[in-house]
Amino acid sequence: RQAKHFISVSKRTEAELIQFGGVQAKTSKVVYNGLNHPYQRISSQRAMSLLKEVGMQPDERGMILHVGGDQWYKNSAGVIHLYAQYVATCDDPLPLWMISPKPSRLDVKHALSCVPTHGSVKFYQGIDNETLQAAYSVAQAFLFPSLAEGFGWPIVEAQACGCLVITTNDAPMNEIGGDDALYLPVLKANEDIQQWAVAGAKVLHVALSSNSANESLRVKRRMDWASRFTHDSAIEGYLAVYRDVVGDRTC
Repeated sequence: RQAKHFISVSKRTEAELIQFGGVQAKTSKVVYNGLNHPYQRISSQRAMSLLKEVGMQPDERGMILHVGGDQWYKNSAGVIHLYAQYVATCDDPLPLWMISPKPSRLDVKHALSCVPTHGSVKFYQGIDNETLQAAYSVAQAFLFPSLAEGFGWPIVEAQACGCLVITTNDAPMNEIGGDDALYLPVLKANEDIQQWAVAGAKVLHVALSSNSANESLRVKRRMDWASRFTHDSAIEGYLAVYRDVVGDRTC
């Protein structure tokens, strides 16, 4: 609260800095993070080979992918409930890959018990950037309905690999995801998770069954959007703020 100059990684973080931090900012700027690995789309053949090399056996059609931790705001239970509703209305569903710790929370374990037997949920953790890049490259959809984020790294990582992102229609997820992501309502604390999951599964179904005639164009648009989140642009953003602050003799 004694500071005067602030840099935030998203507009949502900037707003919460003022709301909850109680700061009186003379300077408050948003500088988006740059990707911490040069994620890019690789061929399906190469991606499948890399995944098999590390013991991850992908479906030849790909998978539905989620990347997150065991924190409440990652909404792991919501992801699995949504997947369960998708499986319930699909004869030959894609598997769900959870790049996250194995379930320890009771709500996640309960969600797993709701998945029909012809569905498949696999948990992986401790994978490197190249393996994650391969998973992003062959995933049919990246499911990331977080309840809250500071920035939302996986959204940009997936888009850098051309993957379709389905995330939450709330900042900063819709701030980072841009126009080519699909958005789900926020799952509120007092909301029926099953109703939310049914609605989300419909979005997932439509996304997976959409006409692929323009898919190459969509992939390019996602990659172009993600290309703005670079270390160079972040560095320039920070330098611009520092120059302004240092150049202001009254600060």
